[in-house]
Amino acid sequence: ISELSADIFSCYLDQMSSWAVTSRDETQEVDYGSMHLNETPSLYRLPSGSLGCSAQTIATRWLDRSFELNNLNLVDYQRRVQELRRSVRQGIDSASTCTDGIINGLKQLIHSGWLNGRWNLVSTDCDHFASEPWEKNFACCYRNAQCILSSLFRVPEFRKRLFGSVSAMPSIWKLQALLESAWSLGFDPLGAFQISATINP
Repeated sequence: ISELSADIFSCYLDQMSSWAVTSRDETQEVDYGSMHLNETPSLYRLPSGSLGCSAQTIATRWLDRSFELNNLNLVDYQRRVQELRRSVRQGIDSASTCTDGIINGLKQLIHSGWLNGRWNLVSTDCDHFASEPWEKNFACCYRNAQCILSSLFRVPEFRKRLFGSVSAMPSIWKLQALLESAWSLGFDPLGAFQISATINP
């Protein structure tokens, strides 16, 4: 890890150490749909038929806009469109933004004494999945899910249960399809209600 990365990480840890941790009564009912803005869940709901949360739609719009602004030439635009279609069809993440072995990298800092023994890490390693340009303000939750899945992938019992014979990370489009499938089975009815139970075109 470079000195610059270490400095950035140090600032991040300092911020973390100042955060106050609060607890709540687990028996207390909480309306998770209105926790953030104290509004009713219906105010978060997207219009019927809206594709505002579809990763495929957002990615396509970003490519079209980049081409219109001459940020992509015709060859690159067509190549990216084909890559997008292939990724959606296969349901497998390209891993183009993946950095593997994050925990091992942090362990090296701990063992070198850089963190002054203040921090402990989980034993299972994980990978980091960064956002692509078109994902700004959109896909962080899916990328976080991929980080967690990459850790579970390293545990044989979870790997067999979650991934089966496919030794690859699900793409954002695949995660969205799985989420819709879970909604159709009755899981997370409040979340389904908030965005009209559809996020894929």
